[in-house]
Amino acid sequence: MANQDKFLFYWKNFLSLEKDLFSILEYIQIDKKNFKTFSIKNSRLILSVGGEIDGIFKKLCNQIDSTKKYENIDNYRKTILKYFGKEFGMKKAYIVNCDIDFQPWKDWNKKTIKNPDWWIDYNKVKHNREDNFEKANLKNILHCMAGLYIVLYFYNKEVGSLKQGMFYEEVWGSGKEKGSDIKDLNEDTVLFKLTY
Repeated sequence: MANQDKFLFYWKNFLSLEKDLFSILEYIQIDKKNFKTFSIKNSRLILSVGGEIDGIFKKLCNQIDSTKKYENIDNYRKTILKYFGKEFGMKKAYIVNCDIDFQPWKDWNKKTIKNPDWWIDYNKVKHNREDNFEKANLKNILHCMAGLYIVLYFYNKEVGSLKQGMFYEEVWGSGKEKGSDIKDLNEDTVLFKLTY
């Protein structure tokens, strides 16, 4: 599979997950007052998004250094930070038409490096759903989606499927074609954008 095809495969999965999020947002308004709202649909979505993050991280890390074994986020974190440095944790994603942004990987840039709270909550839902159902809340889902977008950004950066500087414009901008096969994207079809 060509590099652009690899990226587009994961990008299409992201868009599918984003559609699932849009269906939730028909009932739950994006507002900090609603961040603790949880449901069965939220639970399914957070598990899907977390699994996608895990899969792309593994691909990205193997692209960077295929001599290591990557079994969990702690393994990914070491390779990601060694290769991309603080840039990875500094990236933010914001929600279109809202005054809310997320820096999902910022905990990787602190003096005492730890995994993000939303990732820990995702794992609690994954491994013990009945006792951690409330962790499948809107805030954690939005952090997961923002985290997935940023992982996709760095995956694209590494496999080089879209020219640097075009990723933001192609994937999140006006939707105008500038040499890629990404079509049908505009302000109404995406929820997140990257900030620098």
